[in-house]
Amino acid sequence: MQNMYDMNRSFIMKLGWEFITNQKALWVKLLRVKYGIPGDTIPNDLAPGRGSHAWKNICKIWSLLLGGLNWAISNGHTIRFWLDRWVGGEKPLIEMTTTPILESRRGDTLCTYVNEC
Repeated sequence: MQNMYDMNRSFIMKLGWEFITNQKALWVKLLRVKYGIPGDTIPNDLAPGRGSHAWKNICKIWSLLLGGLNWAISNGHTIRFWLDRWVGGEKPLIEMTTTPILESRRGDTLCTYVNEC
């Protein structure tokens, strides 16, 4: 039974990975619209709500999946400075700051703060 559990978990992890990396897939677009996840963002957490069985399983493994991700900084135009987990911790910078971040600045990209972009 443990082998089946591990195989199912691996399959769900693969679905989660596809959800992150394959933005053009129809099923990814549908899930993003259905559960209110904007465009090309990688959410810090997912709410299972009244979702399908597959969605609830993706939500269960989400934190484990995010824990294995590493950011490729590239040109810095797609990384949200305050909201993405690009620094290497388990939390985005907005959860580590000691001062509040203005709502209008929360979507700033890395290039907003780094001159080399």
